[in-house]
Amino acid sequence: MTKQEHGNDRTADIRKRLFVYTLERNCVIVTLCAMSGKISKVLREMLPCREREPEVTIEMGRRDEADEHGLDARVYRNKPDTGHQRFDREEGVRANNLVCQLSALGLQYTRGYYETRKRGGGQYFSFVFSIEATELNADAKAALAEFERLMREFHFRNCTIWCNAKWAENEDEPVRRLDTITLAYGRGIDFPARQLTIPGEHVHTYLLVGEKTGNPPKLEQPQPDKGKKSGGKSRDGGPKPLGNIDGDALSKAAEAVGL
Repeated sequence: MTKQEHGNDRTADIRKRLFVYTLERNCVIVTLCAMSGKISKVLREMLPCREREPEVTIEMGRRDEADEHGLDARVYRNKPDTGHQRFDREEGVRANNLVCQLSALGLQYTRGYYETRKRGGGQYFSFVFSIEATELNADAKAALAEFERLMREFHFRNCTIWCNAKWAENEDEPVRRLDTITLAYGRGIDFPARQLTIPGEHVHTYLLVGEKTGNPPKLEQPQPDKGKKSGGKSRDGGPKPLGNIDGDALSKAAEAVGL
């Protein structure tokens, strides 16, 4: 990478971070994957199966949305996105207080589902927390109770978080944030771990609190994503405005992400 290319990546990174971390969370999706056979069976019986859109359709939608609003869709990886990756497969994580912290921000559990993905294989169990609360039936309450139990008792081998900008179909509505938290290889073991938390002084971001201890020695290490970077281009030659951003919020976001 040349010095100029590095500078361009850095500028695109800052632009994305400063934009995303000023947005209000509209939805957080917590996804559990690579779980044990026993836990997977329990979750399959509790959650409905959802057919996932083809990956190419998902990626094209993200690319077009990012390009349309002047964000580099591929500043972090080869797959396009509309946000910033807060954590990438961080090892040794617990999320004991996650549900309570989401609730304090007005995000309530609304539904859950599972998908079988062709890329990477395996089953992914997703739990959706939204500002649009809904009344839960008995099945949904049981699924939430099981999710809370797993958060209290389980150690996760790695944690990945993306904070994404999400534009509504109605352009008059404000830009929101859709966060995805992926917790992989959960096991009910007694092993030191950092605590995933939403800090009170910077509620728009996430922290891992505690000493980094890694994973138990018997758990195999995940392979990193080695996708190449490539820049995104605007389709019409001029990006649309990102949205209204408050100056104070920009300053707080910059401080929180170390800019």
